[in-house]
Amino acid sequence: MWRIEKGPEPRCLAELRREIRRMEDEAGAPVKEPWKEVKGAAKEVLRDALVRVQHGLCAYCGGRLVLTQMKIEHFIPQIADPARILDWDNLLGACSGRYRVGAGRAVTHCDSHRTQRGLLHVHPAKTDPRLHFRVNVTSQRSDLGTIEPLTAEATPDLAELNLNASRLVENRAAVVRDLRARLQPLPPDKISEFLRRRLEVATKPGVDGLPAYAHVAAEYIRRKLRQRGQAP
Repeated sequence: MWRIEKGPEPRCLAELRREIRRMEDEAGAPVKEPWKEVKGAAKEVLRDALVRVQHGLCAYCGGRLVLTQMKIEHFIPQIADPARILDWDNLLGACSGRYRVGAGRAVTHCDSHRTQRGLLHVHPAKTDPRLHFRVNVTSQRSDLGTIEPLTAEATPDLAELNLNASRLVENRAAVVRDLRARLQPLPPDKISEFLRRRLEVATKPGVDGLPAYAHVAAEYIRRKLRQRGQAP
């Protein structure tokens, strides 16, 4: 996971809540599945808003979001707390969370791996996930790119989201290997400058947001700067 700043909710959410209340007043009963009323233009506005505040990245794995494939994820599942279905703080943008290996076997992660009632504990917009998860950016072995839980809350979340799925581990490791390869030919007096430039790329969104797995690049770069006695 990585830290997300949510910002104010899009206006369409308040409009949707008013519409649900109107429907309930007319029917004299609660709307059984209010999320099904979020469709068409309203759902597109929500997707756009989530992509924008998340700088184009999945809230859980940090991979790039594709508008046509992304999901609007409920941090607290709809079945667990129906009152939070249209709560901006409870909505996150998640990637498709699915890929195939071998003879077509599907592997799921992020929202797609969650069980219907599976609860998460570390909310990426309410706490700094770095206090709960550590990405292995130092290893020279096959465990490069794996995520380790640092707290009791992180352990079940890691399993519920399957954040150590093989492709995710490889994607994170590839970010580290790329940075190592770029550092290798640099003369010593140019390394700090390079690291600071790359840290800016990994932490300051551009027109297209942040690069995929930017939090992994940032962690690796910060460690290298600390090793050089230059805390970022």
